[in-house]
Amino acid sequence: MNHDEFTETTESLPATGEDAVQRAKNYAQGAANEVRSQAGQALAKGEAYARENPVPVVLGALGIGILIGLALGQRHEPTARERYVDEPLNQARELLHSLLAPVAKSLREQYGQARSAAQNAADSVSDLDPSRYVDPLLKEAGRTARKFKFW
Repeated sequence: MNHDEFTETTESLPATGEDAVQRAKNYAQGAANEVRSQAGQALAKGEAYARENPVPVVLGALGIGILIGLALGQRHEPTARERYVDEPLNQARELLHSLLAPVAKSLREQYGQARSAAQNAADSVSDLDPSRYVDPLLKEAGRTARKFKFW
């Protein structure tokens, strides 16, 4: 029974409660029968196709099986070692890294500043001419020594 037949049937009958229920029940049974019929036809066509073309059907089933296997194979249950040793160690390592990273950055900056200062000091010392400072001191020491007479 299709929709048009149902509409014609409902218009020709008097509208009482029991009649409406009976009509709805008949319509539902007709629709269910039609769905069963169409499903049976689709199943028969599918079986006929599978019998005529077994290779594509088998390859399709194999592909679906491989995809399901890969999807299920991706799940990994952690071992006791991973759960109770590796994970806590990784968490502790991440915590220490997050705590010590600012300290390390500050130390790197201070090291850079100290290195620059030491380089500047070394450059300044290498630019000095020792004779410029030593020669006047030696001359003065010689003059002072001549003033003293020990014998």
